[in-house]
Amino acid sequence: MTTSTRQPDKTRTDLIDAAIRLLADQGVEALALRRVAGAAHVSTMCVYSRFGDKIGLLEAVYTAGYERLRLALSSVEPSPDPIRHLRALGLAYRRFAVANPALYWLMFERVVGFDPSADLRAEVLETTFSPVLDAVRAALDQGAIEAESTLVGAYTLWTAAHGAISLELTHAAPRPLSGWLFDKRDAGEDIFRQAIDTALRGLSPAGPAVA
Repeated sequence: MTTSTRQPDKTRTDLIDAAIRLLADQGVEALALRRVAGAAHVSTMCVYSRFGDKIGLLEAVYTAGYERLRLALSSVEPSPDPIRHLRALGLAYRRFAVANPALYWLMFERVVGFDPSADLRAEVLETTFSPVLDAVRAALDQGAIEAESTLVGAYTLWTAAHGAISLELTHAAPRPLSGWLFDKRDAGEDIFRQAIDTALRGLSPAGPAVA
């Protein structure tokens, strides 16, 4: 007796990849089912049969974005220094956002016509941010930071990271503003590092400057 193994749906993967490329090049308005099918070189019926409708396609793209972010965070090499490791995770998070601004916007900001369910949002966050939660837990266990809980510590750092990145993508990337922090296109990483270090100082048990 043979045991059948379910093969990955290559067409589904190709459609998601095509949608992410269209999203990056032309924005969420480009994600009409016919255009996505054309970009993947398949029939529109292939999109309907796999995603049902445009919302189903957007949910798949949304989920794929978090999977890519999970891989980016999971690729960060562990460090015996918990502060260094938290910084490295933050920088990996920023690199993902800067490399995929349209996808990042779909994942974290409100997009007209798309509002992922609470269950889906909880699912992607739970699977994606486990490396961050693990790193915060390790930092708490070693006494490198203090927080009411692992989740509070992670939220504190995520708030700083997301705020700096959102401002960078909104202001620095399209049109730097002279006289403000994001006054040139390459200012983002320095400001991001400062934001993370400020948050880490706030979490520091003794409150010294973060080395």
